Amino acid sequence: MERILTASDHDVQTNLWQEGPVLEDDIYFKDTLRSSFYWLFEHADSPRYFVSALSNGTTTGVLRQHAARMDTQVNCPFVESFPSPCPGQRPFQTAFSHDIVSVHICAEGAFDQSPWTRSRDRETVPEQLWIQVDGRSVELLRDSNYTMRCDANSTRGWFELGNFRNNYTRGPLLESWPTAEEIRTDFNDKSPVMSINDYPSREEPEPRHLYFSDWVHPPDPFHTYYALPTPGPLTTAAIAMFGNSSFFYTAKMAQADESLSRTFTQICQHGRLPFYRFNGVWESSTGLTSVSCNHLLPQYGAKPEWLAELVLALFRRMENPDTARRMFEVASYFANEALLIHTAQRDIGNSREIMSAPGATLIKPQGSLRSLVVLSILIGVQSLALIILLCYIYSQPTWTGALDAEVLINLGIQLGEEGQEISRTSGIIGVVLDDKTETLSVASMSDEEQRTQMARENFPEPLLGEKHDAVAIGLGGLGPITRKLTSKRWKMA
Repeated sequence: MERILTASDHDVQTNLWQEGPVLEDDIYFKDTLRSSFYWLFEHADSPRYFVSALSNGTTTGVLRQHAARMDTQVNCPFVESFPSPCPGQRPFQTAFSHDIVSVHICAEGAFDQSPWTRSRDRETVPEQLWIQVDGRSVELLRDSNYTMRCDANSTRGWFELGNFRNNYTRGPLLESWPTAEEIRTDFNDKSPVMSINDYPSREEPEPRHLYFSDWVHPPDPFHTYYALPTPGPLTTAAIAMFGNSSFFYTAKMAQADESLSRTFTQICQHGRLPFYRFNGVWESSTGLTSVSCNHLLPQYGAKPEWLAELVLALFRRMENPDTARRMFEVASYFANEALLIHTAQRDIGNSREIMSAPGATLIKPQGSLRSLVVLSILIGVQSLALIILLCYIYSQPTWTGALDAEVLINLGIQLGEEGQEISRTSGIIGVVLDDKTETLSVASMSDEEQRTQMARENFPEPLLGEKHDAVAIGLGGLGPITRKLTSKRWKMA
């Protein structure tokens, strides 16, 4: 209610998002101006807009998240008749009656029921508001008699906020909510803390409210105390403009002449007129000379009939269908804004958090084809060299399968026993020649010493001319180790 009393068409609406891209000519105007109703109504080529609980231009960095949005489009044509009775289960209806003016208001439907479902898919709700005016004003120069029906189509849905993936440009209105798999893998939306689900689903379960059947619930469209659902945007706007907290209701309840004068004075002094600060609604009212709050009131005081003239002045301006359309669209915008923001702020535990992460910029290495070819050749040459070396190593015979601790201990024991002989022996390891059948420890001994040593190590006497398959290698052996010996059985002398 307060927004339609205090807002100006030049005020910056931080939660107003303009539909469509920003045109080239628009960049010469300040961003703050493009977020006002003055811009939308007077300069924008496409004056369509919507409201979200998040400020205009909110981005989420590298995260991908969705936000709710609502918009209302109104059209107010003249019609022939006013419905009687007012259609609906519990329609909002009110009236003002005076000698010079009679006004009847009817908002169809039920003001204590929400028209929205629990789905996150796109949804459009139609509404109708009827206005009948019968004015016989002398001060306004001519009569104002008309019947008008305002048709509103309100759309609620979700859109993707600007992020790194979409070049920081908000996404369009979604026809349907993403699937559960898409939400888990492609987006970063999380359910509220108190939710039983980790991710927001297409259909939300109905919340449990505590209702008392023996209570008479008053209208509470913004879900502040009695937990009554909020009606549609146009009905909410009508309640704000003509309901129990409006100047229309205050004027309706004033009866005596003194009360009429005092009420008119208070309304003018405190600016309790809807859209009082909007250009073109009150200031340029044709014939509104005798009820000007700014000029006549300080000089002459208030006349009793001026209160009725003030009521008629508002509906005289609404006789222009375009003015009526703008007034109800702006009032519906404020209703949608209040619903979304109040819902998000009412209970933190049941509200979804929208997070933002700037991310980190990493420089991707870039390489040319020439450098890639050179590196590939170098790696290939190294791999080929390793393969050749491996083949060479495995092509040469070895005297042990593994140079482990056991082999080293055996070598140490043998070298310890033959220390003096080793000091006089060549350091070359070779095959003991067949004609001498040399062993590791006798390669440099005399013939007698060789026979004695060989008998001690249980080697057969080589001078008997027997052939043996075993090949002995020894320190100081004179025979070379060749590929032909690989088929022999090897012994370490």
